[in-house]
Order: sequence, then structure tokens, then C-alpha cells
Amino acid sequence: MTLEEVKAIPIREVAEKCNVSVDRKGYCLCPAHNEKTPSCRVYDKTNTWYCFGCHEHGDGIDFVKAALNCDFERAFEFLGGTHGKQKVSDKIKSYRMRQEAKKRREAKEREQNAKREMHKKIHELKKITETAEPFSDEWCAAVEESERLKVELGLYDD
Repeated sequence: MTLEEVKAIPIREVAEKCNVSVDRKGYCLCPAHNEKTPSCRVYDKTNTWYCFGCHEHGDGIDFVKAALNCDFERAFEFLGGTHGKQKVSDKIKSYRMRQEAKKRREAKEREQNAKREMHKKIHELKKITETAEPFSDEWCAAVEESERLKVELGLYDD
């Protein structure tokens, strides 16, 4: 397919190809970031998309670039684009790209979950410092652990 043909693929079809479900009003999970509540909308009339959360937007190729975290060339090929030559093992390439994207999304999600747990732990440690005797062993341990977690999260430098 040529670039024009690839860009003419309906945006809903592009989303489905990226394993992103679109509801009848056009809302879906954003391909550019992890979320639980849809903040992205696809527009059938203009064949484009826009995320109200992160403000990413574009056409079908941009959707694939965001969903698979890849460059233009890979997104173009993923949607069936060719450069005047026969593509080899399209299904294998597509499968590998989806697997790579899935691994990146899962790693990002694990990182976000770990950060969330650290924030919870900091909150628990704050409660300990508020109730424990100042400068007691328990209070000192809570302050030290809290400071270590804040540095690890990048909330501030040593």
C-alpha cells in the first residue's frame, strides 16, 4: 500500500489493529500512555485522534507510533505500507511488534506500580513519625526510610 492508502485506513480499524477498543462514541484508552479510564477520542470524519489527558494527537500512523512506541517506518509497515517491494512475513513482523510493545507497556506499568507502592510506604512512614516519640529508634528508622524512598523516587536529591 502507498502512504495515501495507509492514511486512508479508518482510524477505528487502526485502533483495533493495535488492540485498542473504541466505544461507539469514539472513546478509547490512549495509545500514548497507560490509563484505566478512556481519555482519548477517535474522530471518524477527520480520521484522526486526540487524547484529552496527554494531548497527543494525529492520524492513523501517529496512533500506531504511540501504541507500539515505534518510528514512522515501522508504523507504516505495520499498517501494510510498502515501498514498492513485496513485504516478507507481515504477520510475523506485526506479531513481533505487538509483543515488543506489550513488553514495553508491561515494564512501564510495573515501574508505575512500584512508584505507587513507594508513595504509599512514604505515607505510612509519615504516620509513624507523627505518632512515635521524636528521635526514638522507631521514629529515626521511619525518617531514614522515608528519605531514602524520596531520593529513589527523585522527589529531591541528597
